[in-house]
Amino acid sequence: MRRRFSSSSGNGGSGGVVEVIRRTAANGAHKNGKNGSNGNGGNNGGSRNGRSGEEEALVKLMEESQVAGNYAALGESSTNLTPRTVTRVLRELTSSSLALRFFRWSQQQPRFLHNTFTWNTLLAAMVRAGSHNQALQLFRENPCQLPASSVTYNVLIRGFCNASDLDAAFSLLREMDVEGMQCNDRTTSIILQGLCRCGRVAQALEHFDASLELAHAQPDVVSYTTLINGLCKLGRVDAAFDLFRKMVAAGGCRPNAFTYNALVDGLCKQDRLDAARAVITEARKRDFAPDVVTYNTLMAALFQLGRVDEALATFTQMTEEGYVPTLVSFNAIITGLCRARRLADALEVFNEMIDRDFHPNLVTYSVVIDGLCKSDQLDEAQQLLDRMVSEGCRPDLVAYTPLVLGFSAAGRLDSALGLLRRMVSQGCIPDVVTYTVVIDKLCKVGRVDDAHEIFRELVANKCSPNVVTYSALIGGYCRASRVDEGGKVMREMACRPNVVTYNTMIWGLSMVDRNEEAYGMFREMSECGFVPDARTYRGLKRALRMIDQPPHVLTGA
Repeated sequence: MRRRFSSSSGNGGSGGVVEVIRRTAANGAHKNGKNGSNGNGGNNGGSRNGRSGEEEALVKLMEESQVAGNYAALGESSTNLTPRTVTRVLRELTSSSLALRFFRWSQQQPRFLHNTFTWNTLLAAMVRAGSHNQALQLFRENPCQLPASSVTYNVLIRGFCNASDLDAAFSLLREMDVEGMQCNDRTTSIILQGLCRCGRVAQALEHFDASLELAHAQPDVVSYTTLINGLCKLGRVDAAFDLFRKMVAAGGCRPNAFTYNALVDGLCKQDRLDAARAVITEARKRDFAPDVVTYNTLMAALFQLGRVDEALATFTQMTEEGYVPTLVSFNAIITGLCRARRLADALEVFNEMIDRDFHPNLVTYSVVIDGLCKSDQLDEAQQLLDRMVSEGCRPDLVAYTPLVLGFSAAGRLDSALGLLRRMVSQGCIPDVVTYTVVIDKLCKVGRVDDAHEIFRELVANKCSPNVVTYSALIGGYCRASRVDEGGKVMREMACRPNVVTYNTMIWGLSMVDRNEEAYGMFREMSECGFVPDARTYRGLKRALRMIDQPPHVLTGA
């Protein structure tokens, strides 16, 4: 068992939640796990994924041959091939080149002929591996001289839709029509999924309406659900509901769990929790019980609204109905508890999750690290980050940034710099906000040279500094009485200075008795359309006395 994580927060009061989680371990069959046993489940002499020993051997032989770069062993195989065997092997191969090699090898075997089923499965394997262009080229070559079918075109269209190449997908759709093939409900759902994935929901709706006019391509539940989900993701939940009612009224196409979950998710994102619960009630009336996805969505929404007790009650209800918490469930609870500043409770749930042999992912670690940083437990956050790396979970910007900002705020700038450099060495480039905070803190403690070095690193990493970044660095030089260097930074700014930038330079020039220049900076500021503020006047007060200017110049009169 992996180590539990401890912090100075101690163990908190989420024991009730943890107890509910523990009780689920004693359940025999669970609704979201009854179809997925960790055991063999009576494989009748087969092997993993239900393959026969013969198919297993072929898959293993292909994979080992690819690793060795030598396929001579294939020639020694005495397997008696059937289309079913070839199809099942092709479905298991994850490399398009390997699938094509196996297809060609099987074509050369005595007494074996490919059919449309094996041909379509090869193209599907290539599409699944992201080789849709190669699949189309092979389709054009048609080495086995097999006729195309609507299934063939659907496979290719799906490949280009998945790659967001909708022009090519629609070209194949038109080709189907030219070849006299009718698109079916599967074709419609593939096109709709492609359009919605690209955010082209309006065009998807037009395509959907056109399909309603075709007797052979009536939309199925997948088509309806794709559109409902697409509308919800755009925030058009009411339009999604209209389509849902249209679906129900049409008859013959019943909503499924995915349909209801899309609606619940859309409503929750708009904080319409009562409406979401009404959808769940309607689903129950239609013999669709909410599943773990539904409950996770509701929990996350309730936590987002700060309704922690209701969220935890929803979790309890989920487990009492026999559903086992998933990683998403744990992440929702931990995120909600951290957001509610109940870090001790969140850590207790985190540890229970580990005890249950769940592997925390990037989301889990990032949320807990952020919670520790907000509770000023920076060393514990650093330990968790190191543990995260040791367990093979690579931190990203979201995981690193709270620690960098936390170390900076605590004045532990060397620790912040160390993390910055570690981020960059791992290809995780900090954003401009993170860089700016570190630069500002370095400048405020007199480490302006270190700050400028970080600024150069920022630019080298193609992260564009903003006016706040420049103003912080200029302020550092002015505090160090190095106003010429501050002025040089200002002249080289890649963005327009603002009032803060000018005020900083005016103050810096005044402090080193370069009062004429301070007044000149004030005039430039006014000519650029900036309105002086209280800090401008404070910076100029001494300069104006020294150069014997009357007070009314400050008004621009």
